[in-house]
Amino acid sequence: MNDLTHIGYITKPHGYKGAVKLKCILSDWMPLLELDILMLEVNGSSVPFFIENITHQANDMLIVKFEDVDDEQSAKNLKSTSVFVSGDIIHEEDEAHPWTNFLIISAEDGQTIGSIEEVIDIPNNLLAMLIIDEEEIMLPLHDELIQTVDETNKTITTIIPDGLLNLND
Repeated sequence: MNDLTHIGYITKPHGYKGAVKLKCILSDWMPLLELDILMLEVNGSSVPFFIENITHQANDMLIVKFEDVDDEQSAKNLKSTSVFVSGDIIHEEDEAHPWTNFLIISAEDGQTIGSIEEVIDIPNNLLAMLIIDEEEIMLPLHDELIQTVDETNKTITTIIPDGLLNLND
């Protein structure tokens, strides 16, 4: 399996229509959402599986529906299978953003909101991805909202926009 990058493994079926859960070992799983093919190791050989649908579930877990895998038994047969992509498709960044794992503190009440799982750089803004009660929350890291950044204690005190933490309620 030369020129392939190991990205994770299939943990189990998801539902009964052939979808599977893929545990991703990459820190940046977002490029995977654009792919049409994943390579699975079957009997020591890399076999292309065409993606019908791929979505992010939580943290490092993706839900993948492959073409021609249409039932729960076919999905079960893929359990524990290693998953790869072409080596030139995914380029793992050498370092995470310096604020990864910093704690977010609410400027309003001093409460700890959560730990930054990932910092996403979008044009003209940074977003902090936090996991709160198993829900993914995107928090803007904008200069007008951030009050202090404490490098020593690894905390960011910021104004939390009204309603942002309960969008999923």
